[in-house]
Amino acid sequence: MGVLPFATGSSTLRLELVDQANVAIKSLELQHIEEQANHQQRIAEFRSDTSWLAESGYGIMFQAGEWSYPPQGDKKTWPGFAQDFQVLPFVDMVDKTGASFVVWSATWRTYYFPAPIKAIDEILPGRTSKRDLIMEIADELNKRGIKLILYYHVGHGDLPDTNWWDRNWNPNWVEENYDKSLFFKNWKNIITEVGERYGEKLAGWLFDDDCVIYPADYETLGQATKAGNSERLVACNSWIASRFTEFQDCFFGEGFLGTDRGTVINGKFVKGPFKGLQAFGNIMLDGPDWGVYQPDLKVLPPFYSEEKAAAIARHAAQTKAPIAFNLLMYEDGTVSPASLKTMERIRQVVRADAQLETAFPEPAMIEMSAGEKEVIRRVIRAVGKQPKRDKGTELETRSAIAVDKESKAIEQWMSRYGTTTDGTQIGPFEPTDSYVTTQHDNIIYVHILDWQGKNNISLPVINRALKNAKPLSDPRDNVNYVSLGWVRQEDWGLLLVVPEEFRGDPYTIFMLEMEQGK
Repeated sequence: MGVLPFATGSSTLRLELVDQANVAIKSLELQHIEEQANHQQRIAEFRSDTSWLAESGYGIMFQAGEWSYPPQGDKKTWPGFAQDFQVLPFVDMVDKTGASFVVWSATWRTYYFPAPIKAIDEILPGRTSKRDLIMEIADELNKRGIKLILYYHVGHGDLPDTNWWDRNWNPNWVEENYDKSLFFKNWKNIITEVGERYGEKLAGWLFDDDCVIYPADYETLGQATKAGNSERLVACNSWIASRFTEFQDCFFGEGFLGTDRGTVINGKFVKGPFKGLQAFGNIMLDGPDWGVYQPDLKVLPPFYSEEKAAAIARHAAQTKAPIAFNLLMYEDGTVSPASLKTMERIRQVVRADAQLETAFPEPAMIEMSAGEKEVIRRVIRAVGKQPKRDKGTELETRSAIAVDKESKAIEQWMSRYGTTTDGTQIGPFEPTDSYVTTQHDNIIYVHILDWQGKNNISLPVINRALKNAKPLSDPRDNVNYVSLGWVRQEDWGLLLVVPEEFRGDPYTIFMLEMEQGK
């Protein structure tokens, strides 16, 4: 941010937001200017060579463990998953996808670690297994030249059983000066033991929930992450926020397609909140979630067409910003045949240079100024204020921005999204400060202008069934927020939930497709 001069003695630093839209402040960090050079040197010494990851093209990810269910029926009692999982068929399947690396979840929905880790047993017995499933997977992958990266969740979501978290988190941490010393002690002991156990067989760590870990002495934690392998790569998930630490090698990349978190050149971010880090992404190829943690769950069709998925993977390989495609895997190690078919198309395009006509990404949107964003929002609000007698007539918004016809950014935006207003009718819901609706046949467009501090919008009751729903800013081809449960018809009306990473700019447009009326 620059250099701030302070006078001797006490000073007051005031942070003011000029534009508060879509901005949240977690902290403000200050560092003495005389410490900066030494700090940067320690960061450089910490970071490892990321070239193997940059050249990997793509990988595959699985969130499977104690929480996993079979296609039908109940799951096994722990340590049933770790004892019975068939490693060779799993690695054979991975090998056929052409993946250069595997991201395997050591923990996730529940905190059960599929290996005999003493540091975990000392905290809470019964959360490990005698069989070292991770070692067996690592050995078989390494035989095929495939690297292993472990995903790690700290366990705060281990519900309804909170036994693990109760032994790691100080319940009075806020009152006791934000004391997280017990958590950090346990974390370092576990990560150090795991790292030393697997050594060079463990190529990387993906640490989720950095929002829980922060603030922390990341330099000290980082020493634990490199235990047993000083070249191991490390990434911490700050979700939609800027990075919380410089002591990491890679961007965690949840939902990252290689195009939307800053400029990437030769695999590295050269601009934006992750400048200097190796670019990396992990995305859901299928769903409805990252793992099978509910009984009788049916895997949805791939969110991307085979051609779109292959185009994403090709772009990742070309830009040296690799992506891990997450596939749902049942307790027995089986995955969706349709998802495997998509992975085969990815392999053909990236590994065998098969012909591909689909382009990715779409031409980048020109960055709008604050004034241009306000023009767009003003036009949409004007649409909502049109007299009710106009209902059923076609709207025309392009003329409303004639004064800004020289704006290339607005012209491009209207070219891409103008059909959500031009040629539509006034929507079925009265406009509010939060949203305006337009409609074309059985399609309703909800123009969400103000989230009012929430991640959802409530709409009135509509007497037709929902067939499909998604925000137009979600890049996935086949995603349906109705199937995902993010759009629900309740007795009181409609609930629309949009993950923050899929919100649009300057605002979000949500498409609702209704069943044809009788």
